[in-house]
Amino acid sequence: MKKPLGYPILTLSLGIALTSCNKPSDENEFLSENDSAVEEELAADIEAKEAERKARKAKMEAIMAKMRKNDSSAAEETNVSKSKSSGTVEDDESKDSDSGLSDEQWLEIEDRLVARGAARGLNLGTIQTQDGRTFSDAVVQDADALGITISHGGSVVQLGYEVLSPPLKLRFRYSQEEAKQAAEGTSHPPLPIARRRDVKRRINEAQIAAAQADSSAFEATLEAQMAAEKAASAAASARSKNARGKRAQIDKQLNLSRVSLVKARETLEALIENADIVRHGPKNTNIRRAGIDTPQTRAADKEIEDQRQKIIAIEAKIAELDAERIGL
Repeated sequence: MKKPLGYPILTLSLGIALTSCNKPSDENEFLSENDSAVEEELAADIEAKEAERKARKAKMEAIMAKMRKNDSSAAEETNVSKSKSSGTVEDDESKDSDSGLSDEQWLEIEDRLVARGAARGLNLGTIQTQDGRTFSDAVVQDADALGITISHGGSVVQLGYEVLSPPLKLRFRYSQEEAKQAAEGTSHPPLPIARRRDVKRRINEAQIAAAQADSSAFEATLEAQMAAEKAASAAASARSKNARGKRAQIDKQLNLSRVSLVKARETLEALIENADIVRHGPKNTNIRRAGIDTPQTRAADKEIEDQRQKIIAIEAKIAELDAERIGL
């Protein structure tokens, strides 16, 4: 005999009342009502989860039954009833044997679907069509037997395989016969469940591999850029250090050259004064002789000219050092 729902609640309430008889009655009533609400909530949650578990189990059993291809009428009726209750698709497995296609033909169809499905979202970069159009940053939106659909510059463009380059035709598994059949409204039979599942798995694996390759390529590019930036920074630092050292050397040479120029000009003044004495006699005398040309005067004039050439060379050296310093 099934016990009423209130039976465990009443027992729990009596237990609480016996163990806490010294508490006010209103508190006992509050505890009893609270426990009842919690118990009802837990029961409803358990019931909902059990129903969900049963539904999932029924759906899985229906799928497994279809995959086993049971030919018995009882099994077929069970599969139909479970398909209706769990929302599964009709059994495509039985169509495999009626399609008339060999495993090689099925594999060719699967390869096409995988190549085109895995390309969705792929950035082809800049592509040029055989009719002279150019599309930069072209992203594949879809691909089928007749061509591909790309997004380009905020617009969507459909491109037939006849205008694509040979590498792109090969990439999307272009087949002239398949395109002709698609244009006429015919196509290959629908893939059985197992083959559809395998195609989806291969597409996911290809997209994951492509994403990992893109990530690896991006990381490699980023590392190369960082290495190049570090090398450029090190080279700039070395150039700056070399420039500072070179500038310090030039400043030292400039200071020495300027000191030499001052001394050379002083020497020139002294030579000019000495030549004047040789030619005219000492200064500050009452009578100075007229200038005459003698070996002594010619030697004094030569010393003067040599000193002037020396000064010109020093001035040229200073100008050269100044220009070199400005160029650093």
